[in-house]
Amino acid sequence: MIADHRIRSTFSLLAFVTIGLVFAGCGGDEQKSNSELVTEAKPSTVLVVSELDGERVGNGTGWVYDADRGLIVTNSHVIDGANGFAISANDNPGLREAKVVGVAPCDDLAVLRVSNNEGLRTMPLGSQADIEQGDRLLTLGFPGNGTTEDEIQVTDGVVSVVETEADEAAMFDPDFSIYPNVVQTDAAINAGNSGGPSISEDGKLIGVNTLGSIAAQNQNFAIGVDRVKEIVPTLAEGKSFGWAGFGFTAIAPEDIANAGLPDLGGGALLVTSIVPGTGAENREIFVDDLITTVNGEFVETRQQYCDALEGTKSGDVVTFEILDSTSGYNDYFDLDVEIE
Repeated sequence: MIADHRIRSTFSLLAFVTIGLVFAGCGGDEQKSNSELVTEAKPSTVLVVSELDGERVGNGTGWVYDADRGLIVTNSHVIDGANGFAISANDNPGLREAKVVGVAPCDDLAVLRVSNNEGLRTMPLGSQADIEQGDRLLTLGFPGNGTTEDEIQVTDGVVSVVETEADEAAMFDPDFSIYPNVVQTDAAINAGNSGGPSISEDGKLIGVNTLGSIAAQNQNFAIGVDRVKEIVPTLAEGKSFGWAGFGFTAIAPEDIANAGLPDLGGGALLVTSIVPGTGAENREIFVDDLITTVNGEFVETRQQYCDALEGTKSGDVVTFEILDSTSGYNDYFDLDVEIE
């Protein structure tokens, strides 16, 4: 969703635009051509397919964090609203089943694992300290286009800002939270690029394509690699940040009213998916349930959800107040759910 819009898959209530970026700026003595950079990055860039009850409902992009372990990084909003996942690697046709390893919904990052790591190559990680404004970059991903085929695509641009905070969307849309560290670029993006890599002139990851500005043209954002280094190692070990196994979207009071649901006196979080084997499934949270409080704090927006879960870690137990969809939204109950 361009316009400080995270790119979400088709199952999301909001249209998110995923960004793919290749960061350029800290090249060696001999600068590589764009085609050379793309050739090197393709085995590290994968299509991520989201499925709901066996049906494809959306797709995004991912990049290979650890080829030996079959670990893939993408945006958490790419997997939100789904309960099954698969990846497809370049030059290796066919989908490979993927399992969720760890999710950080408030940082919009997720790690998946595939058992078949054939043809995968670990993406080297760069540093934001090594890039400067005006450096060339490339974005890779699988955005929608004029063909029905899933084809890897590349765009180029420059680093507009090395490190900034993306907070505009959270001010106007309840389903956004604040991104504390993003790289801004003018590289073109489209829905489906979400979770893909932005790479530099030396072929290293500098950001995870995630946001596009709604209010301005050619202003797109990738989660900065320095932030990625802080979050992803923990996710790769099977520990999540603020994720109990369910996807959700924040809905405004008028949306609740338009759907004919009870007046809650505010907005809520609508459960969009339950991942098998997680605390959410074990405690019987259901798709279409409404979450009204987290640890006793009212949650109408994604940012409020993130604030309520700040500091929680894997294994912590969080209390969610649920308005039960299976009762026709007549019954409230509290559930103590373990963070994955």
